[in-house]
Amino acid sequence: MFGIPVYLHWSVYLALAICIPLSFIAGIEVFFMLFALLTLISFHEIGHGVIANIMNFKIYKINLSIAIGHCFYEFPYYKHEDIYISWGGVLGQLVLFLPTLLIFLWQGNSSFGPINVLILFFIILNLLFIIINLLPIRGLDGYLAWQIIPHYYNLLLNKKKTNNHSSNPKNIKKSAAEITEDIIRDLKNKI
Repeated sequence: MFGIPVYLHWSVYLALAICIPLSFIAGIEVFFMLFALLTLISFHEIGHGVIANIMNFKIYKINLSIAIGHCFYEFPYYKHEDIYISWGGVLGQLVLFLPTLLIFLWQGNSSFGPINVLILFFIILNLLFIIINLLPIRGLDGYLAWQIIPHYYNLLLNKKKTNNHSSNPKNIKKSAAEITEDIIRDLKNKI
């Protein structure tokens, strides 16, 4: 996928082995449910990968299972970079959610049942996954993603402090984090 290796967990193969024969008995909607679920998880992980790529981090691989996925990328240098990447999953899901919602609002239900399954998964289940994933619980993206609020709050405070002290250069002091960032940036430039 976009030059990124994608690995499927054995649970995906097991689900396929169950869904394909079951589709002949219960209808093709069963197969479309599995397809929709894997598409939803893929869009989420691709979202992480796209944001990591935009920030010039190497993406190593994407693992997909029947329940979750994981995008493996180069470890960010700064916490705020990891925060931005954590929002990529939700952005990826929104890429699927918004067009599907607009098409549904414009066209309504389809007379072809499998399309309704896709609509159900790409709108309702997708929204549910977004809400659950943004819960501020360790192990979910929300644990890191919501740290964007204090991050931007601190940026605003630092900007105000810098503006207040800019008239007198003697009052400008760098925090330890800013000094560390400068040192790392200088080291990167020398390498």
